[in-house]
Amino acid sequence: SLKYLHIGDNKLKVLPLNFHMLDSLEQLAIDSQFNNIFPQICYLKNLRTLSISPSMHFKEKDKLKYIWPEIKLLQKLNYLSLSGNDIETLPDEISELKNLKVLNLQGNKKLTKQKKIIKEMLPNTEIQFNTLSWIKKGLKIYSIKKNRVSVRIPAQN
Repeated sequence: SLKYLHIGDNKLKVLPLNFHMLDSLEQLAIDSQFNNIFPQICYLKNLRTLSISPSMHFKEKDKLKYIWPEIKLLQKLNYLSLSGNDIETLPDEISELKNLKVLNLQGNKKLTKQKKIIKEMLPNTEIQFNTLSWIKKGLKIYSIKKNRVSVRIPAQN
C-alpha cells in the first residue's frame, strides 16, 4: 500500500474526489496550487508528515492563504511544513495536534508577527521560521530544490 506521495510541479488544480481514500498514506508532499487540498487531506488518518508549499513555478495566487480547522483530524501528524505560503493566521484547532513535533512556517511573513501566540498554541512543538534551526534539532535534510527544503524526522523507538 502507498505510504509516501509527492504531488508537485504539474498543472493540476484539483485533487481527485477519492483522494481521501489513500488511508495508508503516511507522508504527503503537495503543492499549494490545489484548490481543494482541504478538507481532502484531513481524512488521511495515518498521515505523519505533511508538506504543503508552492511549486517551483508558482504564481502568487497559488500560495496557501489559510488552513482549515479540520487540520485537527490529523492526530498522527508529527511534521507539518507550510513553508513559502502566505498564511495569515492558524486556526485554533491546530493546538489539538498533540503529536506535532515540528511546524515549519518559513516564508509566511504574516505569521512571524504571531510567533508568541503560535508557540502558546503548540507548547510542545518546535516552531520553525528559519530552515537552519532544523539541522540543530537532528532532522535530516533529504531534498533541496530552489529554496524548498524537505526534511525527515528520525523514527521514534
